[in-house]
Amino acid sequence: MQENEIETALADFFTIDGLTARQLMPWPMDVYREPAPWKWYDHLSIKDRLDSMTSINMEARDLIEMNYTANSGTDAANAAFSGALRWYALGGYTFAGTTAVSGTYKIGDGGMTSLANAMARELNCDRSFGTEVTAITQDDEGVTLQTKDGNTLTAGRMVCTIPL
Repeated sequence: MQENEIETALADFFTIDGLTARQLMPWPMDVYREPAPWKWYDHLSIKDRLDSMTSINMEARDLIEMNYTANSGTDAANAAFSGALRWYALGGYTFAGTTAVSGTYKIGDGGMTSLANAMARELNCDRSFGTEVTAITQDDEGVTLQTKDGNTLTAGRMVCTIPL
């Protein structure tokens, strides 16, 4: 497939009910930001979405299925369409960008540290690295975190990038 054919197939795959990928998921790193039109399609698997596309050719279908199931680590019937959409959005809504970031945020070169660094560059937030946490509590008001050195941190949301 030519690059323009791939991009066209992906644009079609990620366009639902007249909403483009950028309209569905404009803030891929902030899943709590509203409005979030992608949530309406969160029940779809990659297979569901591909099966609903009557005009997609087999080569494009196979490419989309292979690429996004590799990122999700499962087959197309169990891989979330919204997960594939997030990868596509993180890649700047292009196939080349998706390919680049899918390698960046995996275990190995970069891994979760690369993801945390990318989030830190893009988000305006406080950060704490190398902090030993002794307790985390969450309620309707937000999250409270206790550290080993006796500090208490509170926020509406927190992201933890503990290495596995």
